[in-house]
Amino acid sequence: MNEDDYAVVVGITKYPEFGNLDGPENDACAFRDWLIKPVEAGGGGVAPNHIALILSRDYFKAEDEPLAAKPALYQIELEFDRLIELSSRQGGMLGRRLYVYLAGHGFGPDVEEAALLMANASRRRMYHIPGRTLARWFRTAAMFQEIVLLMDCCRDDYPRAPIYVPAWPEVRRPAGADVRYFYGFATKWSRKAREKEIAPGGPVQGLFTRSLLAALTQATPDENGFITGAVIEKYVYNYLPTLVDTADYQEPRFDYETMRDIVFVDTAAVDKAAAPAWGAPPPNVRVTVSPALVGQPIEILDHHFATVATHTATAEAWSITLADGMYMVRIPGSDKERIIEVIGQEVVNVYLE
Repeated sequence: MNEDDYAVVVGITKYPEFGNLDGPENDACAFRDWLIKPVEAGGGGVAPNHIALILSRDYFKAEDEPLAAKPALYQIELEFDRLIELSSRQGGMLGRRLYVYLAGHGFGPDVEEAALLMANASRRRMYHIPGRTLARWFRTAAMFQEIVLLMDCCRDDYPRAPIYVPAWPEVRRPAGADVRYFYGFATKWSRKAREKEIAPGGPVQGLFTRSLLAALTQATPDENGFITGAVIEKYVYNYLPTLVDTADYQEPRFDYETMRDIVFVDTAAVDKAAAPAWGAPPPNVRVTVSPALVGQPIEILDHHFATVATHTATAEAWSITLADGMYMVRIPGSDKERIIEVIGQEVVNVYLE
């Protein structure tokens, strides 16, 4: 367990003035679940009592007036104030890593910043918490050796909204302190983040968070056996487009020092009995055919209708591993076809007759 790691995780779904969302609470809880998962199972290994989880459902009341909707700014700041006070009592250094995860409606005060809107925000009162500004303060204070900032929210351009600066005391890091950092934003500046029901009947999820968690649990490690920021960036860039419709542009953004990258998972420390091996996922699609189709060719097409796999049908099932996404399984030149969705390692059974 990473006993001196801390996290502030926020998921806001209820916005009287901006319209409600469906995914942020699901996303915040899913990220919290990864944080508390033991290191030997491929998780973050953060002690549950070191995680502040702030969700709309813990505050929201339907009868609340918009300006009184919660969580509001002071409820988010309170969790960071507690970390600052704890650091002060301990003489400065508080821990190894601070995770900050923010999901909900958002905007981009400028080309670099991303801000999470509070539940009581409106077009006239853009109450928000600016992620990069917040992370910069903790980097300057050097209360942690590493800062991880992850924001699954839009970065719409609202140029008249000034950046809010928390009223925290100025704390300068000691000479020689050099805090590592990793920032991940759901989309580029002035663009929207997306959420959707990934699996029919399943929960709505933010596409960035979905991709991020897939990277943490499924990406191929680097040559040292590490899931690093660079590994996550590459995986998310390749995986997220498979989840989003062509018209709903979303391109994530990352910021970190490539020569001082952060290790999120050390696969050598993972108990292979507790978690699957990275880079070699088991087959997750199983195709069988009726006796009349034995000997026929089978094709699998991706969502761009590009062929990703072919096979000659036999009496035995054809098992194959596919990345998450939508596919068509078909017998070319016939009406024998099925549309499937692959999600993680849940096995999809396809029968053609």
